[in-house]
Amino acid sequence: MKKILIGLSCLALTPSLLQAQPQLVGHRGSYWGVENTAEAFVNGARAGYDGLECDIKITADGEYVISHDDDLSRLGHSVSIEGSTLASLQELELSQTRGGVAYTGRLCTLAEYLDICNQYDCFPVIELKWCTGIHSNESGNNDFSKIPGLIGLIREKGLAEKAVILSSMRGCLEYIRSNYPEIQIQFLTGQYWANHFDWCVEQGFDVDIQIGYFDEKAVKQFHDAGLKVNVWTVNSESNFLTYYDYGCDMMTTDYFKLSDITADISVGISSLWSKRKSELSYLTAEGQNAMGVYEGKLYIPNRETGRFVVVDGTDGSLIAEHDTGLSGRKMSGLAITDDGAMLLGGTGGDSDTLYIAQCDREQGSIVQQFALPVPGLGEADYLAATGAFYSAEGGYLATAGNSGMAAIIPFANGTFGEPRVIPGHGMTAPASQAVIRDASSFFITGQYCPRKLYNLNGEVIGEFGEERPATDASSAVCFTLGGKEIFVSAENKVGILKVFNITGGLAQATVIGNTTPAMGRGANANLTTPLCVEYVDDYAIVYLLAPNNGMAAYKIYRRGASTVEPATDDGIRIFASDSLIQVEGVAPGQSIAVYDLKGRLIQSTVAESGCTTITNSQPGQTYIVVTSGQAVKVCL
Repeated sequence: MKKILIGLSCLALTPSLLQAQPQLVGHRGSYWGVENTAEAFVNGARAGYDGLECDIKITADGEYVISHDDDLSRLGHSVSIEGSTLASLQELELSQTRGGVAYTGRLCTLAEYLDICNQYDCFPVIELKWCTGIHSNESGNNDFSKIPGLIGLIREKGLAEKAVILSSMRGCLEYIRSNYPEIQIQFLTGQYWANHFDWCVEQGFDVDIQIGYFDEKAVKQFHDAGLKVNVWTVNSESNFLTYYDYGCDMMTTDYFKLSDITADISVGISSLWSKRKSELSYLTAEGQNAMGVYEGKLYIPNRETGRFVVVDGTDGSLIAEHDTGLSGRKMSGLAITDDGAMLLGGTGGDSDTLYIAQCDREQGSIVQQFALPVPGLGEADYLAATGAFYSAEGGYLATAGNSGMAAIIPFANGTFGEPRVIPGHGMTAPASQAVIRDASSFFITGQYCPRKLYNLNGEVIGEFGEERPATDASSAVCFTLGGKEIFVSAENKVGILKVFNITGGLAQATVIGNTTPAMGRGANANLTTPLCVEYVDDYAIVYLLAPNNGMAAYKIYRRGASTVEPATDDGIRIFASDSLIQVEGVAPGQSIAVYDLKGRLIQSTVAESGCTTITNSQPGQTYIVVTSGQAVKVCL
């Protein structure tokens, strides 16, 4: 008996710009022309659309024409399609104003539309509307008499392997699948797509789901079943990025073009969770200035109470609360070193001394305390650290004062070295903070700070150009992700993030996507919105605390990134990545077969010595690899 190893090599489904970019489909051709006319189709093709969508009706003399409605009243003529001949309909001049432009055109036939698809190498997406000869409903009122002629014309034009038939009429789609198995099929649905999921899987039908009615989990659900997802109708950059991130295979659009994208889309951002203050009992209106993360747990001190809470980073739930015994502002700031040492502190209103307490993260007890001289620093309530506190190599702690100065304090072997106060931003700026970039440089941010990059001698080595954080941005984190250097700014005190790609330098910073939604309306009187970041595999999680409004976690990742993980059993190892399947451990000469989820053979080959590579596969699809009496499911 074959042994099925389910899901042993399911990889990330996030698309890549070069390998799994979603196909764009022009809705009713495009916005540039009367809908469903030759002009709209040609202009959609010239705009770079991969496919062209249309709607089918049938005339009184049995001709297939392109029209969304049963009549042409929206396009200037109160005549019905079904009651008129093709010749009489094509004499009419159709008119439509779209985007402030008045267009004219004439009715397009199915044959003309298919010729345009061939001429411009676009695949046809043909939506079946209710009309005589093409209709069905759940009560059995079916008429498929015109479908053979429709498919015959598609075959005649050589497009049977490329065409997609789209409809919400389940009976029509089942009829086509039974009689014309080479035709690709999409089920048109919206809010209630889940009610049809099992049926789509059973029939092997891809889906076209209305925008706003599904999420990333739904896309993965269809992908895991080997089905593609189209979304209609995507007309903005923000929506494109959202459904791009979901992993949609196609997007139907009226007028959106890839050239319209202004943001850097090599990196994506998505929300993991968001909770309002009313849902989080441990959030207070004041006193929570800082936040750190270590191994998936968040640590939030409260300078008003001398206590800190431990929070589960996966959902924001409270794990524990500890009393440190420290007095108020001497625990305003928090930094967690690379080896997990939690450092609490601040100047506590004393501009000449920085008080640091190393605190046990799990018990709340004070391990050791330091009083470090920082003459001229001014008030400093926020801390940042890089390096391992207990290592010989060590690292440094950085802080910025409100008098325009900054301090760098080296550490190693569990203790601090001599602090060095250096010139900083040069402004009397509330909520000034140091944001560490790497072992040799740091930013200073805060209310009205210019957000420049400094070396450890206090020299400016970079500053933002045209794209920059808001003037009242209150906090930030900086990290590297897959060769990209990312700067995330808390744009104001109510909980809005903005993500920048600073790989090319601060002066060439680009914005990634859109700002995140505000957490609420209540501005934090402490003038800061704490952020912290932690890496998980090939992505980063940025945590946001807006004390008066709530907390949120955001995933920031490289689009197209995938982690190759082996599926293994009895010495056989199968790897899947992008469009490649690699098989190891099969004796040379043994057969290897790849099937889709409907059991159709996609490719067969024989094993080579070492590793056998199979390339005839598509990203985002699921296959069954059969060899040596085993069957392994792999997801590209």
